[in-house]
Amino acid sequence: IHPDEHFQSLEILTQLFYKTKGTIPWEYDPVNAARSYTPLLMFYGPLYYLFANVWHSEDAQLLLQSVGMQTFLISFFTNVILSSYIVPTPVKKRSKITLYLITSYVTWSFQRHSFSNSIETIILVMTIATFTFQLKSSKKSHYMITIVQGLLITLGIFNRMTFPAFILLPSLKLFYKYYLKHLKCFICLLVTIGVSSMACIYVDTKIYGSNDLVVAPWNNLLYNVSVSNLSKHGLHPRYTHILINIPQLIGPAAICLIPYIKNDFKGWFTKLPNLAICSALIMLSIFPHQELRFLIPIVPFI
Repeated sequence: IHPDEHFQSLEILTQLFYKTKGTIPWEYDPVNAARSYTPLLMFYGPLYYLFANVWHSEDAQLLLQSVGMQTFLISFFTNVILSSYIVPTPVKKRSKITLYLITSYVTWSFQRHSFSNSIETIILVMTIATFTFQLKSSKKSHYMITIVQGLLITLGIFNRMTFPAFILLPSLKLFYKYYLKHLKCFICLLVTIGVSSMACIYVDTKIYGSNDLVVAPWNNLLYNVSVSNLSKHGLHPRYTHILINIPQLIGPAAICLIPYIKNDFKGWFTKLPNLAICSALIMLSIFPHQELRFLIPIVPFI
């Protein structure tokens, strides 16, 4: 459904595992080094290893279908299980959440393709789940959850540099409600992010064969803050995400959101899923290049 799902993931890995020649998009050109290999290796690497080194299979169609099925299954169970846990609603109403998710076009289409946005959706739901867990039991220190949270945040950032936009406002709430009371956990979080980031940088530096350290998210950010660079990919009005992309993603549900927000305007902005939605729409609308798929991660929360 979109060339990026192949050029920015599968074709890159095929060249890496099968030593074939193929198209290298600008993000993976060593001159730019704007995308990290680490999320691709962690998410699709085991499947590619099995196909290339264990089964010695060169069936491209089977590989493509296997990747799609893997992405869909992980996304499906992650969204259904964790979204029901994240959303503060009575248990008897959680079946509605599951129904909305399993009948969603986004779930069945975008979440079975190898977009970096599909991976970002999975990581975001998992990350907000760790936020929820810490806030629900804020009197205790949760070091293991904190370590998992740090790994997820690092993986999310190295997968797409837009990831901080989704967790900015939820992170501020978490810091105020939880980490200010558990500073040792906060130090643990920073150490985990630091160490895991160094690991990602090491992997990328080796694969890109660079003499300098490759910090892919930073390179990507530097590229995207330049309007002249974004103009090569298409410039959009800054209202595109809110007025065009959201209605396309969720259809008539966009209308249903209006009375829902109006009835509980103040309380609406205190819940983690809603904070993630607002954070993403505010931050991503700053950039003049606004593709619909950039908003995929907030669909489970909507």
